Amino acid sequence: MQVEYWTIQNNALVRVFEVLDYDSAFDFADEIRMVADELDHHPEITINVTTVTVRSSTHSAGNVVTEKDVELATVLNQIYEEGLEEIDEDEIDDDSDESEVDEELDEDEEIDEEKSV
Repeated sequence: MQVEYWTIQNNALVRVFEVLDYDSAFDFADEIRMVADELDHHPEITINVTTVTVRSSTHSAGNVVTEKDVELATVLNQIYEEGLEEIDEDEIDDDSDESEVDEELDEDEEIDEEKSV
C-alpha cells in the first residue's frame, strides 16, 4: 500500500511535512488532529520547528498499515497541498502589493525631479 510522498517504515506510513515556522507546525498538527478525530484514526505526530512528522499504523490490526492509514495519508496530502496553494496565493498578493508600492515610489521620484528642475 503506497501513498504519494509517504514511505513505509517499521510497518507504518510515514511522511515529513515541511512548514514555514513553529506556529505553522502547531497549526498543521491541529488540522491533523481534527481529521484524525473525524476518521477515528489517530497517528503519531512529531512537531519540530519547521517540520511535522506523521507516523500512521493501525493498532487494532497489529500495528500494520491498513486502508485506514491510506485514507488518513491521502486526506493529509490534500490538506497540505491546499495549504501550500494558500501560501502561494498570499505570496502572489504580497508581490502585487510590493509592485503597487514600487509604482507609488516611482511616481513620487518623478514629482521630486519635476520640482527640482
